[in-house]
Amino acid sequence: HLVAVGGLVVYSTCSMNPVEDEAVVLSCLRGRAEFTLVDVSSKLEGLWWSSGVQDWTVTDSRGATYSSWQEVPQDAAQSEGLLESMFPLGGAEPPHQPLDRCVRLLPHVSHTGGFFVAVLQKTHASDTDLKEARKRKLREEYYARVPQDLPSGDASSAGAASTDVPTTVPMNLSSSEHFVLVPTEIMDHIRRFYGIDESICNEQFCCRASDHRMQSIHMVSAEVSAMMRANPKLRVLAVGTRVLQLHSERNYRWTQEGIDVLWQALDGSRFVSLTEACLRLFLQGTEG
Repeated sequence: HLVAVGGLVVYSTCSMNPVEDEAVVLSCLRGRAEFTLVDVSSKLEGLWWSSGVQDWTVTDSRGATYSSWQEVPQDAAQSEGLLESMFPLGGAEPPHQPLDRCVRLLPHVSHTGGFFVAVLQKTHASDTDLKEARKRKLREEYYARVPQDLPSGDASSAGAASTDVPTTVPMNLSSSEHFVLVPTEIMDHIRRFYGIDESICNEQFCCRASDHRMQSIHMVSAEVSAMMRANPKLRVLAVGTRVLQLHSERNYRWTQEGIDVLWQALDGSRFVSLTEACLRLFLQGTEG
């Protein structure tokens, strides 16, 4: 139900065993009429491939082979861990699924490893989707009526104007391990100091509610930020990349992973260029 109507799900393995390939796809399609297998043959120009198989046998650890679930003795099913979903559809189980739309890349033909690929598309909303949509609407209406727990970040609501940057999270945030958004005034201070590009919004930075001094600041994607702001009652326990670490009073420095993520979004005002001679001094540990 997380896939939007028209969205695609790609299932791929590096196995040639139908139990891990077509059987898994078939199991996913059972009872999910909103999904269909997509024919991607026109998108494989230059590749040697074969179609998915419609029929196969299942072999247990003792070497016994079964063509259908009905052939499997009950004791063997229990001892060998065999499941009905491992087998192709029987005659009493319509509808037929076009497993030939699956793609098999054979190692001896393509001079590669063996790969299996199946592309499924959601063609319409399911009953579960409609039910979740109704729940989501009710939640949104509820949260619209309930006062928000999180700080608004509006500097005008902070009382008298001040040039000081607060170093603690407002105490109305309960002490726990979930993440909350970093107040706007703090992010504005960091943004001005490092010259963070406007393409990165303040709402993408968060910290743990229990971290009152905000010693570690994490960054999340715009999509995750939007989800957190739309669901203020949601308690997120692990999220994003730790990008900033409190170094001293009101001063933050980048973590290594933070630089890796954000260096292209900085205006360069805090960059230091080194000559080759300076770099040699640093590497040799030579004073001078």
